This record gives sequence, structure tokens and C-alpha cells, in this order.
Amino acid sequence: MSAADLTDYADRNVTNRLETVSGVASVNIYGDRPYTMRVWLDPVAMAACGITVNDIAAALEDNNLALPTGQIETGSRAYLLRAETRLSDVAAFDDLILAERGGAQVRLGEVAQVEPGVEDDDSVFRANGETAIGLGVLRQSAANTIEISAAIRAAVEDLQGELPEGTTIGITSDDADFIRNSIRQVLTTLAIAVAVIFLFLTWLRATLVPAVTSLVALLGACAGIVLAGFSINILTLFAPFLAIGLVVDDAIVVLENSGRRIDEGDDP
Repeated sequence: MSAADLTDYADRNVTNRLETVSGVASVNIYGDRPYTMRVWLDPVAMAACGITVNDIAAALEDNNLALPTGQIETGSRAYLLRAETRLSDVAAFDDLILAERGGAQVRLGEVAQVEPGVEDDDSVFRANGETAIGLGVLRQSAANTIEISAAIRAAVEDLQGELPEGTTIGITSDDADFIRNSIRQVLTTLAIAVAVIFLFLTWLRATLVPAVTSLVALLGACAGIVLAGFSINILTLFAPFLAIGLVVDDAIVVLENSGRRIDEGDDP
């Protein structure tokens, strides 16, 4: 499919499906090349017919309108009506009347060449060397990135089976991957910290104190984020990540002081 065909198909069949996913604010098309009609003016023919560029622009504008005309109500439903006078093919453009000169009608096809094309023919969007377009899914401010990611992936799998032959759809970038990686890194870092503490203290019971306090602090912070109505994302996870270091440091200080007091003869 050409870029124009891909744009038209995505606009008609894909963006609306993705926008129905809960938490999605909008879906933008990047690298799109929507269909348009290109009008190549013939200055010689225009001069012979006494037609100016303004005449052509005014005629095109007057014959490409979309106006609301009211609504039809049937029971519990209301249907909005729009009147459109859009020109849709080359023959309609060629037959467009521009003016009357000497009792004869001057049509657009007499002073210009009309051909189908795309709005922007100066750029190319490709993926893996193939003609492509990009879709950007924007989430609502209060939506959960991980939940939206899972729902979008499910929608993409459904769409894959409905695409025209030779066309594929895939996900190249997902913000949820960064969040998942961050969570994994926190758990890995916490495990490494506990292992290092045990290596230096060589006391299992003492090592459990910073391990348990860190885990409780992390779970409490995540619970607070959820109860406050915030979603789990990179920004909301950044503060707990920093706080874990403080919790571990404080636990080690308390353990060291307790051990010193016991060594000095105080009761445990």
C-alpha cells in the first residue's frame, strides 16, 4: 500500500479503534500523507479566458463546504445532519464552473490540469525500509501507563488479523517498558544491597532488619501512590527509589549502634 492508502486506512479503521481503549486521550498519525487534489494552473489558458488565481481559489472554496443543517430525533436518539458540497474526483473538479465569459462558461479543466496526489510530497516515512506511517497513542493524565500498554497490545493483535494483505502493524516504542525495567532494577538493587549488608555484617538476623524495612517502605510508598490516585510511572517511582537508600542507611546506623551498645554490656 502507498503512504496515502495507509493514511486513509489508518484514519478510517485504526485510530478510532485505538481511541476506544480506556485511558487513551487521542491517537495521532505521523508521516501521514492524506489524499488531495493537485491543481496545476495554465497561465496561457487563464489569460485567454480572463481567469485569475483568485477566481479559481474562490470557486474551489465555494464548492468545498461542510455545514451543519440540523438534527433528526427518533425516540432516545438524535442524528446530526451535515450538508457537504465537496468535490471528490478529477471529473468533478474539471467540470467546476469558474465564470462566464462572452456567454460561455469557463470550467476549471479548461485552464488547469487536475490530478490526485498527497498534501505533502517532500518527505518520506519508512520502517525497516518499507513505506509506513506512525501512530502515537497519548494517554489521559490520570491513566495507568502499564494498563494502557496491555490494552493497546491486545488491540494491535486484533487489528493485525484485519489488515489488508501485505500490511502489518507493530509496536516500536512503549513507555511501559521503561516503567517495568525500573521496577525490576529496584528489586535487583534491593537484593544486591541486602547481599552486601550480609557480607559485611555476617549476621543473618541483623541483615533481615534493613531488608524488611526497605521492602515495607517500598510497598507502603506504592500503596500511598495508589490511594492518592496517582498512576505508577517513572516520575512517581523516582521518589521511592531515592528513599530506599535512606531507609537502608538508617537501618544500618541503628544496627551498628545497637551492636555497639550490646558489646558495651547493655541488654539486647
